[in-house]
Amino acid sequence: APVDATRALSVHYLSTKFLQEVADAGMAGGTVRDVVAPVIKAKGRDLWCRQYEMVGSSYVDAVEGVDNVGPATHMMSYTWNYKVDVIVETVETYCAQVGCDPKRTYVWLCCVCVNQWYVDASRDKGDCISFNDLSQIFEDRIVSVGRVLALVAPWKSPANLKRIWCIFEIHKAIALKERGVQLEIVMPASEKADLMREICEPESRDLTKIWEALSDVDVAKAEAWSSSDKECILAQCETFGIDRLNAQVRAHLKDWCCRESMHTLQTLESSVQSVVAHQRVGYMLSLFNRLDDAVTVLTAGIAISGALEPGEHSSGSSQMAKETAGMWHELGWARHRKGEYALAQDACQNGLALVDERLRTCALSSDDVVAL
Repeated sequence: APVDATRALSVHYLSTKFLQEVADAGMAGGTVRDVVAPVIKAKGRDLWCRQYEMVGSSYVDAVEGVDNVGPATHMMSYTWNYKVDVIVETVETYCAQVGCDPKRTYVWLCCVCVNQWYVDASRDKGDCISFNDLSQIFEDRIVSVGRVLALVAPWKSPANLKRIWCIFEIHKAIALKERGVQLEIVMPASEKADLMREICEPESRDLTKIWEALSDVDVAKAEAWSSSDKECILAQCETFGIDRLNAQVRAHLKDWCCRESMHTLQTLESSVQSVVAHQRVGYMLSLFNRLDDAVTVLTAGIAISGALEPGEHSSGSSQMAKETAGMWHELGWARHRKGEYALAQDACQNGLALVDERLRTCALSSDDVVAL
């Protein structure tokens, strides 16, 4: 039978047998790089590899059973410096969120799907595959699998965005969209929850950290295990345009962040917290130039504020006024940028009217006046 280059482990197997083998080897909490020798290579040490006709197989070729292994449904872009349990938690969370069966969701991970015995032997002999051939194999595999999961963590300083291969993989997945490739950004549940708190909660008033984290992409400054790999990747990137590639990856990350933030808003009950979250997400959408979405979110936030009974926000009435006035202001600015000047003027006037009302009816501190 021909060798299946897309043979991959199921999420079920990764979260059970694989994690158990990692723990049994005393490597619980270890990175991918930590477990390559004691777990991944050890699994296929004495097995015959049909692909390269040698003793020593890939990890995946040492696994049997349809619940454990099968043709890849997803391919993961990640760095070997990520912890194994973080990778597994992320794909488990992904399956739960999108409704995939963990026993039929097979994730292609280079560490277990590529024969690491062959890689090391080739490196020792100085007989490495050329970058152009490797790039073509990689492209063919992406197209064959059709769905790429890019693991971005931690959100404040994503490790994968510091690695040139990871940036290149994201770029290729975006570029191959016309050939049916879908790219999805994934995060560990704890990281994603922390990012959403940073965006939505009033305690964190500055969105600069999010802007900077999602803009910190520079393929020319990214690291590589091999200097020759970096030179070859940069040469290929230059044909597309380094600045253009960086902007492409940043835009995809920001689009993902905007979609996830809008989804989070849908899970919130009508409350002061929901109003605050709408104001902040609306501002972020405007910042990221998603003007139509900004208008939708800000309009919804204003409606939620107006629908709340006085008793529901009496303890935070000044805060509610500040957030609502801020939404009217941001709505006016978004409409102005869309060329909807009359609507922009109406929004700004509504914001000013709210400020005037609060000044007339409430004893406000100087700080409150400035905020309004």
